[in-house]
Amino acid sequence: MARSEIYRNLTSRGDRSCSLIGGDGDRHLVSGFCPYHHIWQLKESSWMTRNRFDQFSKQFLEEVLTPSSIVEISREVPAEPLLIDLWVTPAPERTQQRQNLGLLGRIVASPCALEPYRNSPSPEEVNHCVLKAAWVTAESYRQAKRAGNRLSEAALLQLWLFTPTASPALLDSLGAKPQVSWPDGVYFSPDSLKIGIVVLHQLPVVEETLWLRLLGRGQTQEQAISEVIALPTEDTRRKPILKLLATWKISIESSELIDTEEEQLIMALSQAYLEWERETEQRGLQRGLQQGLQQGLQQGLQQERKTNVETLLRARFDTLTPQFERVIAHFLSLNSQEYTQQFPLLLSLSSEELISRFGD
Repeated sequence: MARSEIYRNLTSRGDRSCSLIGGDGDRHLVSGFCPYHHIWQLKESSWMTRNRFDQFSKQFLEEVLTPSSIVEISREVPAEPLLIDLWVTPAPERTQQRQNLGLLGRIVASPCALEPYRNSPSPEEVNHCVLKAAWVTAESYRQAKRAGNRLSEAALLQLWLFTPTASPALLDSLGAKPQVSWPDGVYFSPDSLKIGIVVLHQLPVVEETLWLRLLGRGQTQEQAISEVIALPTEDTRRKPILKLLATWKISIESSELIDTEEEQLIMALSQAYLEWERETEQRGLQRGLQQGLQQGLQQGLQQERKTNVETLLRARFDTLTPQFERVIAHFLSLNSQEYTQQFPLLLSLSSEELISRFGD
């Protein structure tokens, strides 16, 4: 059966119960009714760990891919309450920028959906992703039909799963095999499915795979973080990635639930944070010194202080509502001693408490 017929049959079925496969949120909501609080807490901690990784992975991939592609985060699947983590459409005129991303750039050379996982996905999670891709493909066929166009296989969405590890059973279930033209750790399902799997811990430790290995775990990720820190300071990719790694550290430390793996990760992220902080301070001083005036120095430091406060608030609360403007203004008005004393409150108070205390 042709791929187009498979998708038409899938999406034309009256019974759509398969689209209601429960995600992590549903499972954890149910687990909240467990009478043993410590079990619920472990479930919640695991969910928060994945949620923090999910936030970092989306921000990171958006940062590195935006110069070469159009990136949409959490794109809604038509007619279904489903979201694709990242939808990437390559910009034809930005081939060089994609090449600078090595293997990641090669992956996004054609329209694709990216689904990064902190842990190896379960069969249920894989089916959930395949369903989302199927709906998008079916919608592409419908749009082409309405426009009277023929849709080529090359124009169809490619689904990519990024996972730290993958069992032989998982790969076999998707019919995924390596291809000679791709490095170790990259697998492809049969052409009719258009699914690629990147097993991050199997990738060779070379510059070409750096931006993918950053999404791994344990030693794989720690090695990649050290490679980012070692990049020349003039490398334009270094500064924004250090900032994201620093933000991730702040996000983890601001949580009351930190698991053992995250404690280890904090140690690896600490060096990235220190590098980002040191370079941020230097940029502030340089801006002031270049003007040759004390006023210029103060303005430079104020700008970097604003950047630090905004970065921390975004790490904790995702977006900055207008109410946060007064909170930021408050911290900019403090002298150095007051700023040092009050800065920890940005990590401990809730958004409502911050706005109530400093937003008036």
